[in-house]
Amino acid sequence: MTASTIKKRICLVTQSYYLRDPRVRREAEALAHEGYEVDVIALAEQDRPAKETVNGVNISSIKINRKRATAVRYLLEYSLFFLATSAMLFARVFTRRYDLIHINNMPDFLVFSTVLPKLSGTKIVLDVHDPMAEIFTTKYGIGGRSFPIRFLRWQEKISLRFCHHILTVSDAMRERLEPAARGKPISVVLNLPDESIFHASNVRLEKPANSFVLLYTGTMSARYGLGIAIEAAARLRDDIPELKLLMVGEGDDLPVLRQMGDELELGSIVEFRLPVPLSKIPEIVSQCDVGISPHISDDFMRLYFSTKVAEFVSMGLPTVVTRTQTIEHYFSEDIVKYCESGSVESFVNAVLELYNSPELRDRMTENGRQLSQRWNWATEKKIYIEVVEQLLGLRTQSRDMECKQQGDTN
Repeated sequence: MTASTIKKRICLVTQSYYLRDPRVRREAEALAHEGYEVDVIALAEQDRPAKETVNGVNISSIKINRKRATAVRYLLEYSLFFLATSAMLFARVFTRRYDLIHINNMPDFLVFSTVLPKLSGTKIVLDVHDPMAEIFTTKYGIGGRSFPIRFLRWQEKISLRFCHHILTVSDAMRERLEPAARGKPISVVLNLPDESIFHASNVRLEKPANSFVLLYTGTMSARYGLGIAIEAAARLRDDIPELKLLMVGEGDDLPVLRQMGDELELGSIVEFRLPVPLSKIPEIVSQCDVGISPHISDDFMRLYFSTKVAEFVSMGLPTVVTRTQTIEHYFSEDIVKYCESGSVESFVNAVLELYNSPELRDRMTENGRQLSQRWNWATEKKIYIEVVEQLLGLRTQSRDMECKQQGDTN
């Protein structure tokens, strides 16, 4: 028995822009490819319809203005999305019942929007992308023993124990969640890039001559150490006359970063671009010389697995990245160039070493491409599909059928 013959229904819920969320989109499209009926509930994107179908995935959007300037604003947006999602899932119990609902945090308590579906027999998965307590502690300077952080840890604990299965993004995150989960099964599905998109052979563009381009893609936030990259650019411009720093993305700290570039008179060196569809990132990568991820190292970021670093590596782009527990676990020093957290000097030295050694860049390019051939979304997709099949009782059934078929032919 397969998903395609019984048409199981699955819903993924994410308080993000689905088409710009690589992890959720990869998982949804993997399910659709396996023959499941797949719905997604996500934030509404500007100039897109409230309901649409993309690559076999049915998308329903909830319109909430996303600002997130303060902790209170975060919680307000979380609450509004929770209420809207709860109402939608409640109604669908009677009109479009799901066999499995996959909730993506943040917030963790979004999983409780599935109370009625769970009572009706729906299996529930909670996918913990980020640890809420650590994020609020580091982003807003809230003390670890304060009531808000204790509340966040409590809601995480009850959320983990409510679902049937937990997914997360790294081994470090699994270790972080295990005490609170109290025996609930936890599977790691890494945020590895889709090899059908992030592969050097898919892009055949001539790199501009007389340029040395550093590339950042993603959220413009202080935790990603982008101020270090801008300050480093000011120090590197004399040593690297053809230097460019390209930063692609949006976020709360974008105005501050622009101002910093202006104050350092980097107008001709630093370029900011708005986010682009995921499929356009490889084209940008192919035009650059070094990827960067100079994120800070704190209680949150030490657990952080950088999707952008994985994308750069898979495209063969030499990358400078901050040395943290999780990153060092997955990427060896012959694949990425490490710098120390918060150190402009360390970042500058790493970039200069790569600039002055084309041979080193070539070795890192080759090592990264070799890694991506055996470590990519195809490997992680199998883990995800197996979790879904086991929860739906399809994996055992499939094996039983295979055994029966083998017996019939003997």
